[in-house]
Amino acid sequence: MSLYDQAFIYINGGLLGENLEVDSRVESDIAQVKTIPKGFNGVTPGSPVRIITIKNAVPITGPEYNFERALILSQPVRVKLQLGGSGQSTIMNEAYVIGPVTLSTALGKATEQDVTLVGKATPLE
Repeated sequence: MSLYDQAFIYINGGLLGENLEVDSRVESDIAQVKTIPKGFNGVTPGSPVRIITIKNAVPITGPEYNFERALILSQPVRVKLQLGGSGQSTIMNEAYVIGPVTLSTALGKATEQDVTLVGKATPLE
């Protein structure tokens, strides 16, 4: 039997204990450089960002963090993504909620909140 890792999200130092799903990706606007005489000649540096989308269950007392306020007021948040088994982590000291912040519920289903954050990319180490 093999064991596999889980990812945990911390917002401003606090663990999101009601977290259900995490999606993290690193993107960049790297441009390919192609010239007539040389053809493909490399790439130009881009601006890499990490985009994290999270889904949280909402307890009866309300969401663990007010992501709606952070979006509306453009408040930066500190986000830490950590793998539980290996301990590898990455920190975005200034991440922003880029929306949408959604709240969904259905009969027989826990209320969930989805949010997407973006910040300067640092490697998972």
